[in-house]
This record gives sequence, C-alpha cells and structure tokens, in this order.
Amino acid sequence: MIENIYKNFVYKVSSQHHNDAKHDLLEAIDKTFGQSHASENSKITKTDFFKMPEPTLYADLFFKSNFANITQIAHLNGCNEWQINDVWFQQYKKNDTHHWHTHPKSHFTNVYYLELPSSEMTTQIYDPIEQKCLDIKCNEGDVITFPAWFPHRSIPLESEERKTIISYNISLEITNTDHMMIIDDDVEEL
Repeated sequence: MIENIYKNFVYKVSSQHHNDAKHDLLEAIDKTFGQSHASENSKITKTDFFKMPEPTLYADLFFKSNFANITQIAHLNGCNEWQINDVWFQQYKKNDTHHWHTHPKSHFTNVYYLELPSSEMTTQIYDPIEQKCLDIKCNEGDVITFPAWFPHRSIPLESEERKTIISYNISLEITNTDHMMIIDDDVEEL
C-alpha cells in the first residue's frame, strides 16, 4: 500500500518482494558495469548513471515487481499514463555522499533502498515551497517518490555497511480527463 507521507508530494511504499529479490538484484548489479564518481562535493563508490540508457538485468527484475506501484502513484496524481525516463544504481561506502541536486526533465524521482544500514541514511529532501528539510525515515525495501525538482541529497554514510539504491525518474500524462472538473467557459482568451 502506498503511503502519502507529505502533502501529496512525497509517497512511500514497502516493496513486498524485497526479501525475495534482494540477492538477485545485488547479483545483477555486481554484473553491471559501474564506475566511481567524485566531484567537489560528492563521492559515490559505484554507479552506472553515466552508462544510461543501456537496458540492465537489475532494472528488469526491479520493475517486474514494482510496476503496479508506479501505476498507483500516477493514479494518485490524476494521471493514467506514465513512463520511466531513466534508471540507475548507486552504491555508497563509508563517508560517500551525493550533494544537493535535482532531476530535470521528469515529474517524480524515486529511490528504492536495496541496502540501507540505518533509517538515518535515508535521502534528505528539501521542500522549496515551505523552505525546510523533510524528516522522512525509510527502511530497507522501501521506495520513496517525490517531485524531481525538490532538491535532495545523500548525506555522508557513517556506517561500515554499504548503502545501495536503485533510482528512477518518471513522467506522468493525463490521457483521460473525465474525472476532472474542467470549466472552459471561465477561461478568458489572452
């Protein structure tokens, strides 16, 4: 079941197949080409972000069991069509971090916590409307969905245990407006 945890902007769902799929997903990620990434404010041990959009086994495995959740999020936002724009993994080891950033050309970004040493290591999200950081705690196996234009970051990993996420961007489209109250008569011509 999808939980609306912040003003119809942020959603969280626990993957029902996490325990069954974790080993296979990690094995598929191990076989995927990845590279380290370092910049002035970020350090990621391994990611395939720079190799997108090559199809990957881990993405196929993940989406087979999470397709319905994406459809439900689209429906919660009044849309009945959606598409995945990008998908990639990131692995963090002790002291790795990913500085504040956004995901352009998408409506929502999603983070699946495949390995999460502590709920304190959940992605930190900033609400630019309210001008505050959101206090959202996730567990391993959770997927968090939030607007792609909300700044977010992965704080420095303080654990000796690895953190692995699968992230993906989605865009939504309305193809059936029957459920909407549209009053065209009140719209003035510009």
